[in-house]
Amino acid sequence: MTYNQFEEKLEKEDITPCYLFVGEEEFLKQRAVKRLSSLLSARRIIINRENEKELNNTLSQSLAFGRRLILIEDASSFSKENKELLLRYIKNPEESTIILFEKERNPGLEKIVSQNGDVVIFGHLSGKSLILWAKGLFQKEGKEIDESALDTLLNIVGEDPSLLSVEIEKLILFCQEKVMITEEDIIVSSSGGPSKDNFKLFELIKRGDRSAINLCLQLIEGGMSESHILFFLASKIRRAKAQAEVFRLLNETDLSLKREPKVSYTPIILSLILKLMSKR
Repeated sequence: MTYNQFEEKLEKEDITPCYLFVGEEEFLKQRAVKRLSSLLSARRIIINRENEKELNNTLSQSLAFGRRLILIEDASSFSKENKELLLRYIKNPEESTIILFEKERNPGLEKIVSQNGDVVIFGHLSGKSLILWAKGLFQKEGKEIDESALDTLLNIVGEDPSLLSVEIEKLILFCQEKVMITEEDIIVSSSGGPSKDNFKLFELIKRGDRSAINLCLQLIEGGMSESHILFFLASKIRRAKAQAEVFRLLNETDLSLKREPKVSYTPIILSLILKLMSKR
């Protein structure tokens, strides 16, 4: 099953006695382990090659010790005796214990687990799968976000799921009761500096006030991300001007510094600001 299907089953509190996590998206695996442990209110116990001698004692503990989530790391490296012990336990598990296999190298284990529990596949999040996952985080909190706004969020934050999830949590808190999340919400709440200065910068540009140059340099020197300012300007231009004119402005902007060994967006931003003021 996919990670999303796994999440849906957890929402219904449909929990199996045994899981096998496979795939390359470690962030989602860690998230799933935390969610499962929280839902069970269970202690987490890790058994690996270094402490496998504790396996028999751990599995034989009764319900009196509380619910447990036992993480088995690479059972293929265990002794023959412990491998057989795990196979017997999977077929006749204790009600108080959930077994979760991680970092498993034995392909034959997938069939055994699927007969008694769930095999969850954690595919790498990128492209469409990343977009669907991000949208799902918003929808779980009763929020909606359109494609252009989500594209802006990915441009600002990047495609690292761990960073993206933090920004999405911030956005959800920032928007409070608001259901539809817009590009402006993202620009205001995403990391990069005080939002009011962003809007002040654009207002100065619209008026043709050259103090916009000084404000832009102050924002960058104060730690605001250059890419954040660039994406903010691009999104505001797109709202204020026709698409053809936006592309013409960007094409006329001096991007020559991109050919330098160390890319800097500051001259590009300043060139764009000057071009915008000259087109008033």
